[in-house]
Amino acid sequence: NFDVISADGWSALHLASMNGHLAVAAALLNNKHFGEPSRIDSPGAELSTPLHLACAAGHESVTVSLLRAGANEQKLDAYGRTARQLAEEKDHKHVILAMNEYKEMGTADGDV
Repeated sequence: NFDVISADGWSALHLASMNGHLAVAAALLNNKHFGEPSRIDSPGAELSTPLHLACAAGHESVTVSLLRAGANEQKLDAYGRTARQLAEEKDHKHVILAMNEYKEMGTADGDV
């Protein structure tokens, strides 16, 4: 069941994102029921979205997969931080670079 939430407020996508499990995250994102934008950006503990967790943990490939699936980079966590700001705070330059490249590619293609 994709709707199961842990006692800590995490969905399966939150857990896959924070732990860098790209295959699991991709399977969830490709599922018609779970891959809806409202679920991709669903807040967990401290209002953290899966994108917040992937960025904070430095999981570049999961971050890009979430962005491709439509994750909202502007969502704020309980402390008013975006996913990008978390990557910056943790000095995950590779994640920030990947986010910038994704944004540039999406803008050039008219997707963003």
